[in-house]
Amino acid sequence: MPFLRLITNVPKSKIPPNFNEHMTEILQSLLNKPKEYCSVQIIPEQILTFGKSHEACALVVLMSVGRLGTMENKVYSEILMTELANSLGILPHLTYITFVDPKPSDICFDIYD
Repeated sequence: MPFLRLITNVPKSKIPPNFNEHMTEILQSLLNKPKEYCSVQIIPEQILTFGKSHEACALVVLMSVGRLGTMENKVYSEILMTELANSLGILPHLTYITFVDPKPSDICFDIYD
Protein backbone atom coordinates (compact mmCIF):
# COMPACT_ATOMS: atom_id res chain seq x y z
CA MET A 1 0.00 0.00 0.00
CA PRO A 2 2.71 2.50 -0.77
CA PHE A 3 1.23 5.97 -0.96
CA LEU A 4 2.83 9.23 -2.02
CA ARG A 5 1.04 12.56 -1.56
CA LEU A 6 2.53 15.74 -2.98
CA ILE A 7 1.02 19.05 -1.89
CA THR A 8 2.49 21.99 -3.78
CA ASN A 9 1.93 25.55 -4.86
CA VAL A 10 3.07 24.67 -8.39
CA PRO A 11 0.24 25.37 -10.87
CA LYS A 12 -1.53 22.37 -12.37
CA SER A 13 -0.48 23.55 -15.82
CA LYS A 14 3.19 23.02 -14.86
CA ILE A 15 2.67 19.38 -13.79
CA PRO A 16 3.79 17.12 -16.66
CA PRO A 17 0.92 15.00 -18.07
CA ASN A 18 2.59 11.71 -17.11
CA PHE A 19 3.85 12.88 -13.72
CA ASN A 20 1.62 10.55 -11.66
CA GLU A 21 2.70 7.51 -13.67
CA HIS A 22 6.34 8.58 -13.42
CA MET A 23 6.12 9.01 -9.65
CA THR A 24 4.35 5.64 -9.38
CA GLU A 25 7.33 4.03 -11.12
CA ILE A 26 9.72 5.76 -8.71
CA LEU A 27 7.62 4.74 -5.69
CA GLN A 28 7.47 1.12 -6.83
CA SER A 29 11.20 1.07 -7.48
CA LEU A 30 12.14 2.68 -4.16
CA LEU A 31 9.99 0.43 -2.01
CA ASN A 32 10.18 -2.73 -4.12
CA LYS A 33 6.43 -3.24 -3.86
CA PRO A 34 3.95 -4.20 -6.60
CA LYS A 35 3.04 -1.25 -8.81
CA GLU A 36 -0.62 -2.30 -8.65
CA TYR A 37 -0.71 -1.31 -4.97
CA CYS A 38 1.11 2.02 -5.34
CA SER A 39 -0.95 5.20 -5.12
CA VAL A 40 0.17 8.74 -5.97
CA GLN A 41 -1.81 11.89 -5.23
CA ILE A 42 -0.75 15.28 -6.55
CA ILE A 43 -2.44 18.34 -5.04
CA PRO A 44 -1.27 21.39 -7.05
CA GLU A 45 -2.08 25.09 -6.84
CA GLN A 46 -2.22 25.25 -3.05
CA ILE A 47 -1.76 28.44 -1.10
CA LEU A 48 1.55 27.32 0.34
CA THR A 49 4.62 29.16 1.54
CA PHE A 50 7.89 28.01 2.97
CA GLY A 51 8.98 30.56 5.54
CA LYS A 52 8.14 33.80 3.79
CA SER A 53 8.93 32.40 0.35
CA HIS A 54 6.28 32.03 -2.32
CA GLU A 55 8.67 30.07 -4.55
CA ALA A 56 7.73 26.57 -5.70
CA CYS A 57 7.63 24.40 -2.58
CA ALA A 58 6.19 21.08 -1.46
CA LEU A 59 4.94 19.00 1.43
CA VAL A 60 5.31 15.29 0.73
CA VAL A 61 3.96 12.30 2.63
CA LEU A 62 5.40 8.87 1.88
CA MET A 63 3.50 6.06 3.56
CA SER A 64 4.40 2.39 3.43
CA VAL A 65 3.90 -0.62 5.63
CA GLY A 66 7.54 -1.47 6.20
CA ARG A 67 10.58 -0.58 4.09
CA LEU A 68 11.01 2.75 5.88
CA GLY A 69 13.76 3.61 8.34
CA THR A 70 16.53 6.08 9.06
CA MET A 71 18.94 4.93 6.36
CA GLU A 72 16.23 4.17 3.79
CA ASN A 73 14.52 7.52 4.31
CA LYS A 74 17.76 9.38 3.57
CA VAL A 75 18.01 7.58 0.23
CA TYR A 76 14.31 8.14 -0.54
CA SER A 77 14.61 11.84 0.36
CA GLU A 78 17.50 12.39 -2.01
CA ILE A 79 15.76 10.61 -4.89
CA LEU A 80 12.39 12.30 -4.35
CA MET A 81 13.83 15.78 -3.85
CA THR A 82 16.01 15.42 -6.94
CA GLU A 83 12.96 14.36 -8.96
CA LEU A 84 10.87 17.27 -7.68
CA ALA A 85 13.66 19.70 -8.55
CA ASN A 86 14.13 18.25 -12.04
CA SER A 87 10.44 17.83 -12.92
CA LEU A 88 8.75 20.72 -11.11
CA GLY A 89 11.50 23.15 -10.14
CA ILE A 90 10.91 22.58 -6.42
CA LEU A 91 14.24 22.96 -4.64
CA PRO A 92 15.16 20.59 -1.79
CA HIS A 93 15.40 23.40 0.78
CA LEU A 94 11.73 24.15 0.04
CA THR A 95 10.48 20.61 0.60
CA TYR A 96 9.46 18.62 3.65
CA ILE A 97 8.95 14.87 3.46
CA THR A 98 7.05 13.06 6.20
CA PHE A 99 7.51 9.29 6.39
CA VAL A 100 4.67 7.20 7.79
CA ASP A 101 5.00 3.48 8.59
CA PRO A 102 1.55 2.31 9.73
CA LYS A 103 0.87 -1.09 11.23
CA PRO A 104 -0.74 -3.52 8.76
CA SER A 105 -3.87 -3.51 10.93
CA ASP A 106 -4.19 0.26 10.33
CA ILE A 107 -4.71 -0.22 6.59
CA CYS A 108 -7.70 -1.72 4.79
CA PHE A 109 -7.65 -2.80 1.16
CA ASP A 110 -10.26 -4.71 -0.83
CA ILE A 111 -12.71 -6.06 1.75
CA TYR A 112 -13.36 -8.99 -0.58
CA ASP A 113 -9.73 -10.10 -0.63
